[in-house]
Amino acid sequence: MPGAIMPKKKIRKPVAQFTARITRSIRISYARPTRPRPAQRSFFFGDSLTFGVGLNNPDTLPQVFADLLERKQRVLNLSFSGYGPQQFLVELQTGRFDGVIGPQPRLFIFVTMDAHLERAACKPFWMRRGPRYTLENGQIALKGNCYEGWNLWAREWLENMASYRLFIEPNLQKFTHEDIELYIRILLASAKLAKEKYGVETLIPYIHDPRYSNPISKAGFSEDEIVQRLREGGAMVVDVSHTKTDAPTNSASKATAIQRCWRTV
Repeated sequence: MPGAIMPKKKIRKPVAQFTARITRSIRISYARPTRPRPAQRSFFFGDSLTFGVGLNNPDTLPQVFADLLERKQRVLNLSFSGYGPQQFLVELQTGRFDGVIGPQPRLFIFVTMDAHLERAACKPFWMRRGPRYTLENGQIALKGNCYEGWNLWAREWLENMASYRLFIEPNLQKFTHEDIELYIRILLASAKLAKEKYGVETLIPYIHDPRYSNPISKAGFSEDEIVQRLREGGAMVVDVSHTKTDAPTNSASKATAIQRCWRTV
């Protein structure tokens, strides 16, 4: 369940390079003990695409990125399936990974896509226990979980009805101008907090999905406008739309684009 906190597990593995799964299935890449562990760290945040669901460890985006850097910098994958921008923000606000991030991180990388518009607005019901943000007087405010109390009970009851899922829910999933504005503000708040709290820049690889172009247009935005707003707000944005699938070959293309931006930080 997105947002659920799993207990930490003690891990004992051989000293050779490996990818461990700890604390809610996080993948963390370690350097071989034959070389000193790099002091600087870059951190990936995101969902299943970034985590690398269905991929072998060497083919995940963060690992390919680390390989492009010749493992001269430690790269940690803090992503999790089903997550969206609001999980990224709440993790920074609560300091959930402060012990892992440590002092002087090099870069935060949050991989986003058009589907995150729905997640940021709590549209999918499977986001029901994720954090819910709203805009109040132009400011981002955390309001608990996406669904709570009677809203949660009613939605769980309705989800058991095929007629609701077929005829009503698709209309509720459509996002509005306010939903896109919320998505932008959440990402900008994350980038601002990363800079103020951790002294680190936030790089946002953005993946456009042609299926969302029309709904975004109907809501009064364009994908180019979203990217421009993010850049104007202080986030570093790189378009990786041409590699939007999860195939291992595309991890290399995405990582190369991210590496080019990384070198400018």
